[in-house]
Amino acid sequence: LDEMTARTQAISRSMAIIEFAPDGTILEANDNFCAVTGYAIDEIRGKHHRIFCEEPYTRTSEYVNFWRDLANGQAMSGTYLRLDKARREVWLEASYMPIVNA
Repeated sequence: LDEMTARTQAISRSMAIIEFAPDGTILEANDNFCAVTGYAIDEIRGKHHRIFCEEPYTRTSEYVNFWRDLANGQAMSGTYLRLDKARREVWLEASYMPIVNA
């Protein structure tokens, strides 16, 4: 393995990682993310990030602006309230990092 691949694999083993399209559609998630949320990747791939949120929140300007800013390349970090598969609250310390020019 080259060094970059080894680093990427080490990060994936130690962190919960999910990948989204710029519009919020779920592309991939690692086993750690699936364990935290209770979903299998096949249950969430192709769905929108909003499945992890309270429905009223997804209609707020804060949520709309969050995805607009990410699509424009702005990174976001903080503590976020999300919901797992059983609709229980899960607080995540998360960083959303757009991959530009990919």
